Amino acid sequence: MAVTAALILTLMASICLCIAMRRHRALLGGYTLSRFQTLSLRALGFLLLTAAMILFFYNLDFMPAIALFFGWFTVTIVLIALTHTAVVQRR
Repeated sequence: MAVTAALILTLMASICLCIAMRRHRALLGGYTLSRFQTLSLRALGFLLLTAAMILFFYNLDFMPAIALFFGWFTVTIVLIALTHTAVVQRR
């Protein structure tokens, strides 16, 4: 159960960090964020990543936790990049 929560936290963190980047704001329909909103999204993303990493390390051994965390983080980033590409190509 905790590993599933960590997987979801990693996905949410990836989304927050990607939306905080200027080039991925096309996912929001061109909506502009204020500096405070951008910094808040970055901070939230890093906090969620930290919480996910703690959950992985608390419930798994060191090597499986490292592999699962970075593997899943890579998968979420690739999925978000593919979504961004599909949204930009439709315009």
